[in-house]
Amino acid sequence: MGRPRRDWAMTEQHWKLLELISGFPSHLVTDRNILHMMWTQAGLLGMEQDTMYRMVKLKYGLTFAKFRQQNSGMSRAKILAKQFEVAMKGNPAMLIWLGKQYLGQKENPEDLVAAASEKYEPPIGLTDPVPIAT
Repeated sequence: MGRPRRDWAMTEQHWKLLELISGFPSHLVTDRNILHMMWTQAGLLGMEQDTMYRMVKLKYGLTFAKFRQQNSGMSRAKILAKQFEVAMKGNPAMLIWLGKQYLGQKENPEDLVAAASEKYEPPIGLTDPVPIAT
């Protein structure tokens, strides 16, 4: 016979935090990292990983892996929306990046070389060819 089960009272704020941090890419944030963030940020110190999995299953009817996958898609959409917002405010770097990502735009290396050579002016005295001794 084990110890009595602890009743974890997760507030709506706890669930929002869990949704937010579970949306981080899994190659950057593991399930254990998420649990640690819930301990430190939400004051749920001592919650076990299996408990977190079980609570997600009870609330959302999803495995934790499906829950993360669903929230990952939402996080990507939020990031993309923010990037568009920044670009539409006139951020040239963001406009260029989005153009490359979504419109297939690219910098032609030949155009870059031509533009660079047009701007280049050799120092005075170095414009004449140097005679090569034979």
